[in-house]
Formats: sequence, C-alpha cells, structure tokens
Amino acid sequence: MKQITVADQIRHSIESMAPEFEKALPPHIDVKRFVRIAQTAIIGNPAILNCDRRSIYQACIHAAQDGLLPDGREGAIVPFKDKA
Repeated sequence: MKQITVADQIRHSIESMAPEFEKALPPHIDVKRFVRIAQTAIIGNPAILNCDRRSIYQACIHAAQDGLLPDGREGAIVPFKDKA
C-alpha cells in the first residue's frame, strides 16, 4: 500500500479547490491551468510544505482573486517563519 505524502495531500486539496478558484479567477485565466501552476509552485518549494495548510490555500485564493498565477513571475507563494 502506497503511503500518502504531505505533497500528495496538498496536491489533492488544491485540485479539489478548483471550483473556489474558478469563482475567484478572472475570465481570462483557465482554472485547470491555475491549479497546475499552484500545485507545481507548492511542490517545487519544500519549505511551503511545512507551512500551515490554511495559509497555503489562502495564498492560492488571494492569487486567484488578484488574477495572478503563482508561477514565480506574476506571483509567488512565499513561506514565512513564525515570529513567536
């Protein structure tokens, strides 16, 4: 039996959020493209995988609302360390 990794869980969650992204995205951005780019950005930066998942999902929603692709050129998902 294959063990589900954190990356797999987040990838699946981002995919399941597609309807929410679609509501937030401007018409010129395809939701499937946005989801693929967000998944790639998150999986491509292991530090993001250690972030609070709500923060990751919220960053994706904000990018969608702003009409930005989190591809590192238009927008980026950046992990911050706790200040506590």
